Amino acid sequence: MDRIPQRWLIVDDHQMFAEALALTLSSLDPQLTITTVTQGDAALAELSANGDITLVLLDLDLPDLHGQSVCELLLQHNPGLAILVCSANPSPISAQQLRAAGARGYLTKDQPAEALLAAARAILDGERWVTTPQLRQLTEQHDAGTDLLSPRQRSILRLMQSGQTVDEMAQQLHLSSNTVKTHIRLMYDKLDARNRSDCLRIAERLGLI
Repeated sequence: MDRIPQRWLIVDDHQMFAEALALTLSSLDPQLTITTVTQGDAALAELSANGDITLVLLDLDLPDLHGQSVCELLLQHNPGLAILVCSANPSPISAQQLRAAGARGYLTKDQPAEALLAAARAILDGERWVTTPQLRQLTEQHDAGTDLLSPRQRSILRLMQSGQTVDEMAQQLHLSSNTVKTHIRLMYDKLDARNRSDCLRIAERLGLI
């Protein structure tokens, strides 16, 4: 059965990527009409000019507005619009924030066009949230890590990221150096980290810092 013709909008600051993706998706589904823009304000203008746009493929790193702001503004204009984020960054924090803002999915740019098309169709068919297994796992790990680390340990983690020594962290947090060392050892155990750099790498991957 042929699908009903639809108009989609790709918002991505890499024009070559956006145009190539539009061509690929259109070849996979000839019923699609796809417009591309490279900035957030252009996306808003396009939506105002073409009220029949049903889905937006949205990058986050835009030159004028952050993708989350664009998402919120687009949904203010058209609350029923389906927005699928397509980002190079598999960030669990960004995924949670975009979902809360009203986006319907979050995929990474390493996904094949067929997977992106399937996710878009699922959203348009009523799926409330679509993402990749990798990002779903990272989000679950992030939630677990957030619950696992105490507020004090997250504060120490941020100071570790800034390059402070144990003594400097102790002075800033009004703790003894031994107490800071104890928290750091506990964090290593909780995050299965071997050293400071390993701890920071894992924490960044999980979106804890």
